[in-house]
Amino acid sequence: MGNFGNYLRERRNAKGITAEYIALHSTLNENILNALENENHEFFKSSFYFSNFLNNYLEFLEIDRERFYIEFSEELDSLKHNEDKQVLKSMTGLRYSKFRNRKLIINGILLGVLMAVLFYLLFINKVI
Repeated sequence: MGNFGNYLRERRNAKGITAEYIALHSTLNENILNALENENHEFFKSSFYFSNFLNNYLEFLEIDRERFYIEFSEELDSLKHNEDKQVLKSMTGLRYSKFRNRKLIINGILLGVLMAVLFYLLFINKVI
């Protein structure tokens, strides 16, 4: 765990604010607060949600956003970099699965056409 989660927790504790209090008086719930303070960025669907909740938390604790981002820029950039890697990895998997699905559909259509031709030929032979 890096430093920014500890910093957020220390600032909250210094103000004497509990996680329950924040959950009652803001749009942030305790799970979101725990994820931010424990630097669990995987909890969030994307860096967009992470950034928005972090900004809301900074505003609630009255922390200067610019100063915070300057101080913890390396940590936050590494989180963004890790997410980019995961997105690329998942996109590659999606491309493969889409290709595989197309291949299955084409094979299914070809099999259906072949079966129709075979049934047609069998039907013609029985009629004659």
